[in-house]
Amino acid sequence: MWSKKSTVKPFIRRFWLPLIFVCLCVLSVYGIASISNGKSDSASGPLSFLWGNDAQCIVEHEHSSHTGYAFVDFFTGDGGYVARTHCMTSQEGDTDWVWVWFLVAFNLLVIGGYLKIFVFWRKAYLQEEPEDRNTKLMDLAWIFMFCAICGYVSSIVLFVWPAYRLLALMLLPLAYFTWKFAANLDEFKLSLSAKRLARQLNESIHREKQELEQQVAVATSDLLIAKEHAEHANRAKTEFLARMSHEIRTPLTAIIGYSEIALDEESDQNTKARSMQTVCQNSVHLLNLINDILDVSQIQTGEIKYEKIPCSINEILSEVIEMMDFKAKKKHLDLHTKIESGLPDMVVTDPTRIKQMVTNLIGNAIKFTTAGEISIEVNARSLGSAPVGQGSEAKEQFEILIAVQDTGIGINKEHLESVFDSFTQERPSTKRVYGGTGLGLTISRQIARDLGGDLAVESQRGVGSRFTCTFLVADAEGLQTDETSEVPQQPAPILNLASHRFLLVEDGMDNRRLVQHHFRRRGLSIETVEDGYLGFEAVMYAKAHSLDYSIIFMDISMPNMDGIECTRRLREAGVTTPIVMLTAHTLQAEKDRCFIAGATAYVNKPIDFPKLFELASSLLNDDHQNNNFAA
Repeated sequence: MWSKKSTVKPFIRRFWLPLIFVCLCVLSVYGIASISNGKSDSASGPLSFLWGNDAQCIVEHEHSSHTGYAFVDFFTGDGGYVARTHCMTSQEGDTDWVWVWFLVAFNLLVIGGYLKIFVFWRKAYLQEEPEDRNTKLMDLAWIFMFCAICGYVSSIVLFVWPAYRLLALMLLPLAYFTWKFAANLDEFKLSLSAKRLARQLNESIHREKQELEQQVAVATSDLLIAKEHAEHANRAKTEFLARMSHEIRTPLTAIIGYSEIALDEESDQNTKARSMQTVCQNSVHLLNLINDILDVSQIQTGEIKYEKIPCSINEILSEVIEMMDFKAKKKHLDLHTKIESGLPDMVVTDPTRIKQMVTNLIGNAIKFTTAGEISIEVNARSLGSAPVGQGSEAKEQFEILIAVQDTGIGINKEHLESVFDSFTQERPSTKRVYGGTGLGLTISRQIARDLGGDLAVESQRGVGSRFTCTFLVADAEGLQTDETSEVPQQPAPILNLASHRFLLVEDGMDNRRLVQHHFRRRGLSIETVEDGYLGFEAVMYAKAHSLDYSIIFMDISMPNMDGIECTRRLREAGVTTPIVMLTAHTLQAEKDRCFIAGATAYVNKPIDFPKLFELASSLLNDDHQNNNFAA
């Protein structure tokens, strides 16, 4: 519904100025019309109260502006008006030229200022890109300019030529630009708010600057921390390289030295035999060192794998103690074992990793103990029942605790946790005296944690240390599982391999001769080629002549064509012969690449030849043709 209150006020607010303007125009026209009708000699005009009774600026025929030119006289009311100089007289009746020129001069001065401002305004406007120009302010500049023309220029012209109609025409563009500008003042409001917006922008920039400075400060702090970590990592790398150089060179020195003794023609058979035994011992030590480094690398990258199979903790401990007893006796140390009752006969866990962890702990105790004894305690604590394996029935869970206590040098309290850091021993002097890489405890703690437990240490300097590892197992009694890969497989019977053809693809001459030697010892022959390209050609030639190989042994890193590419091409060519990868690569990613390419089995170097021949028998057994193996 129409509301008078809500409509009238906005209308008045919007149109009050035009209404006043129209009223003034009507009054002015009416007044001028009255004067032009000859009423200059009386006060009867409607606006006579504005200029008095003696105003006589028109119908002065002797001073008429009539020129006889219709176009010119039109602008002066057909010559009916006189110039303003005839109206501006002194008391004597003469034109007051002093004030006339004074007015003209000041009008010109103001006009000059207007022109300078407009020219500057226009140039600044045109210097902006079209999309960046403020048209609203330019409209205001035109209003500014036409006001000067209509006001000050017309004022000067009317001194000598009373062209009031020309002034009316000049008011038309002024009215146009004025109402064009007034039609939408919201854009101009933004210009009036420029100072406030500039202030807000400066405040925003200041805040952004402060935030940026804070971010830079944080980033700088993070960078300094990263720099410290990088420097620490660089020092650790340098220390690691120095220690690895020492640890690798030590067995290599023995290997090279005793190999030379064994090769010396003057050495007797006993000396040669002892020398080769020393070479083997140091080679095994070097291999264990490399395996430790690889284990740490796998731990750091999350690639270490665990199996869950039934095994006996008692048997694992017996194997470890039997293996470590020799080292203990060499240092005149006694090994004591105490196993509490309640330990299940068979449990489900990873026996290889448990053996590795216990071996590291006992070996560490022997290394840092010069006199006294080393005791191993084993306890089991029931944790209730839980399912073992997918779809399996609930079995009783146990927490196994194995503590290894020695009477060695002990560890200072402030260094207890640092002994678990990679490549770390308590003090530099300890490294020099006892050697070692400092990786064993790192690996052991990670194994314990991955198996659901932990590894902790208690120690007193000069008294000894006690390392306690815990891990979770499940009772394996009567365990049935569908995951046959987790159940120990009976080794396949060693087949008569003499009737089979074998191919070795290996670029290393020494390795080819080594493999050939072990095959000859078993009465077997094996053909060899130097790279993957020749291996591919040999297999395809044999296939074409129905002389297929029984097993292909393939190295990975070779010139011309590597083992993985060769394996992939053989599988694409339809070759189904088992392919066993023989390689020094041990990372899981490399194994995955081999199996994706089509490898049947994966064997790490150095090669355990008895296991290799067992694997060959398994692969040639029909029941194992489609299985993947990693040894």
